[in-house]
Amino acid sequence: MKSGFGSAGIAKKTESTKNSLLTLALAIVFLCASLASIHFAAGEIDHDCSGSDCPVCAVIMVAKASMQSATDGIEPCKKALANIEFIAAKFAVPKIELEVKTSVTKKIKLSN
Repeated sequence: MKSGFGSAGIAKKTESTKNSLLTLALAIVFLCASLASIHFAAGEIDHDCSGSDCPVCAVIMVAKASMQSATDGIEPCKKALANIEFIAAKFAVPKIELEVKTSVTKKIKLSN
C-alpha cells in the first residue's frame, strides 16, 4: 500500500534541483557576459575615438556601468555574510560559566 508522501517528496526534491540548476545557469551566463565585457573593453581601450558619438566609447561605458552595478550588489551580500558569521560564531562558542563551590552554595551547616 503506497502513501502519497513519497511522490510529493520526490516532486519537491526535483523542484529544488531544478531551481539550483537554473541559479547555476544564470550565474554562468552572468559570468560569461562580465568576462566578455571586460575583454572587449580591454581590447578597445586605445581605439581611435570619433568624437562625442563614438559607438565604441558607448559600449565601453555600458560595460563599465554593468560591472559597477554588479559590484554594488556584492557589498550588501558581504555585510549579510559577515552578520551571519558573527551570529554563528556567537552561538557556536559555548558560554563559560564559573561555578563557585562554597559551603554556603552546597548548603552545608557549619557548627563549631
